[in-house]
Amino acid sequence: MADFDFLKEEYLTLRKEVELAMAELNVLETYCVYGTAAAFVWLSSNPLDGALLFAWFIPLLLVAFGAARSWAIAKHLG
Repeated sequence: MADFDFLKEEYLTLRKEVELAMAELNVLETYCVYGTAAAFVWLSSNPLDGALLFAWFIPLLLVAFGAARSWAIAKHLG
């Protein structure tokens, strides 16, 4: 009976970990979409000059870091 209780607790703990990881992925996806949209809106409303030209890479960096974090979470769960 003790083995069954241990396995049940282990399952519940692992399930909670998966649920938290999925919630974190949902928040990460939301922040990446809104952050990228906000950056594009801000960039498109400002005139282009030398310093602002490099700012167009900010949305790319947001997506790249979001993808790297998603990959890390998937790797951890796997």
